[in-house]
Amino acid sequence: MVRTRNLDLGLPLEDDEVARLSKSAWKYEEEGRNLVGRGAVVTEHRIIGALKTEPYALALFDILRRHHWGREFAVVNSWAESLGWPRRQFKGARTKLIELGLVQVVRQGGYRSPSSYRLVNRMG
Repeated sequence: MVRTRNLDLGLPLEDDEVARLSKSAWKYEEEGRNLVGRGAVVTEHRIIGALKTEPYALALFDILRRHHWGREFAVVNSWAESLGWPRRQFKGARTKLIELGLVQVVRQGGYRSPSSYRLVNRMG
């Protein structure tokens, strides 16, 4: 199948390269490391290290990545209750993500208007 799809490319790969890449991809599948299409959120080691003493911030970061990657979103305090978290920890987690540059404030909120945020590709 990979060889057939390779022929559709403008500049097809050599057959030995197709075989090498296919073998590598299949190894990931056999080892359970192929996360494509499985709905997994993979967190980089550097981010885990930066948040190792901030479990609420790490969890919030993964929740935001799962649901809001590539678009603006609000992170309102009422989420704390729906997550079963103390509000203080929720607000601290949001602040920590902003401090580390993992989340960016796009628009500051006001009375009855929540702030708007965006995920950032790398820590600031």
